[in-house]
Amino acid sequence: MIVNVNVFNFNDITTALPSAVDGDVFNFFIQNDIDFSSVVTIPRNITINLINSSGNSNVTLAITNGGSFRHFSTLTNGSLTGVLMTVGVGIILDGGGTGGGILIFGSGCSLTLDGSTITNCRSSGNGGGLLVQGNISRSSLIMNAALIENCFAGSGAGVFGAGCDIEMNGGEITGNHANNSGGGITTIAGGTRLGSTLTINGGKISANSTVLAFGDAGGINAFDTIVTIQNSEISNNTADGNGGGIFSMPQVLGSNANALIIMNSTISGNVIRNFGGGIRVLGVLGEFVITNSLITGNSAVSTIAGSNQGGGIYFSSGSSLTLSDGQVTGNTAGAGGGGIFVNDGSILVLTGIAEVSGNQAGLEGGGIDAFSGSSVTIEGNARVINNHANSNGDPQNASRGGGGVALFASNLTVRENATISGNTALSFGGGIWTFPQFTPISTVTIEGGTIEGNSANFGGAISMGEVPGFTPTLTITGGTITSNIAFKDGGAIIAKGSLVSIADAEIIYNTAGGDGGGIFTDTPANVTVFASAIFRGNTAQRLLAFLTILNNYDIGSGVN
Repeated sequence: MIVNVNVFNFNDITTALPSAVDGDVFNFFIQNDIDFSSVVTIPRNITINLINSSGNSNVTLAITNGGSFRHFSTLTNGSLTGVLMTVGVGIILDGGGTGGGILIFGSGCSLTLDGSTITNCRSSGNGGGLLVQGNISRSSLIMNAALIENCFAGSGAGVFGAGCDIEMNGGEITGNHANNSGGGITTIAGGTRLGSTLTINGGKISANSTVLAFGDAGGINAFDTIVTIQNSEISNNTADGNGGGIFSMPQVLGSNANALIIMNSTISGNVIRNFGGGIRVLGVLGEFVITNSLITGNSAVSTIAGSNQGGGIYFSSGSSLTLSDGQVTGNTAGAGGGGIFVNDGSILVLTGIAEVSGNQAGLEGGGIDAFSGSSVTIEGNARVINNHANSNGDPQNASRGGGGVALFASNLTVRENATISGNTALSFGGGIWTFPQFTPISTVTIEGGTIEGNSANFGGAISMGEVPGFTPTLTITGGTITSNIAFKDGGAIIAKGSLVSIADAEIIYNTAGGDGGGIFTDTPANVTVFASAIFRGNTAQRLLAFLTILNNYDIGSGVN
């Protein structure tokens, strides 16, 4: 049965619903602003449509008596199936800062916001503005050009979804604050291990935050969720623990129930104290891809103690990220990984025309910091350019460096037409640096591409740190290393205690203010240069021969 109700006051809503039977459709035509004096309980499997018939662009349903109840709520035992609710254009649900919003709990239920607003809503638990949870089967939340603002909760201040398919088409989630996680949105598994999905098409999630120390995800907190973000903006969100903008991880479900796919979007101006100013991923996702997107102006920096790692992106625990065609630029980390921090056996692939540029780190890895058995591949036309590592402000600091890429017991491969250029480190390794005295060993493999115009105090292009009892390896089988500068030693390469092999490559026009315009070492190293390698035009202020090379060339400009 279809029931049409002209609503002039709160009682017009509450007196209509007790007689409802399953399948009824209630069209509530809101004629003027309404004060809510208690929660409206949705008692059966019905459809509710809230329609603005006031003649004004907006009409407000407000909680004005300081109540802590929601505007609308289903029964809390999750027994309902197929509740459908639509909040129409120009409807504003205002919680007055003490209560409000909507809770839908059941199987196969659906809540749709069409050009409506949820504002000033509060929950002491989850979902300050909206909470939608599936039980035996997923429920859904669809937000079309909706605004969710100034809401507060323990988790998911704007939106909380559990076992839920969430779709955001345009609109904005802004200015919401959670105690623990998900200032804007939190999604988790619900019901009988039901994962969630979150699809954002052209929406904006901005200026949300978590309040407590070690709170996660100022913008989006996505556990056991397949997240797809396209043509959207995640900006100016803040948190303390993980993910200023986005935090994604498997919690109870396997990797196939988890993904983070970002396309044609901007992640900007987000802030974290610990891990991942823009994005934090913990654990293995079924898919982690960023395509043609801009990660910019994010930071992992704090004036108080904190890890301060991964200004743009931090991912770990075996995650694998493919970054293609976009930019990670202008991000900052107080410690490591101004652009990207890769940790704990994770894999990073820069491909296409991906660019990591203009990022800064206080310690190491201005562009990329790879830690603890991780792997970085830079291929295609990808570029790591104009990044800086401040080496804790110490030009002699051998344990901090890597303007472009820093490796702690990790592996780097550069191939095809990739470029590492214009990067600077205050101490060691303007382009690439490996950490000394850290095992297992790091390996650097240069198969092609260009390493150009980088600078550091030591090792303008590459610095291989000595690991006592182990042999880090540098293998160069192609590409060009040119026009790099070391203000002290090793214009192109420092090869301390390393196994170095160079063939089919050009090491040209590099400069050292001290020794070794081409290659320098002051500790035992095994260096083999094959006849196919070209050393030309390298210069050093001093000429001190430390190595025996198997091929003849100009020792003064080549190896010292």
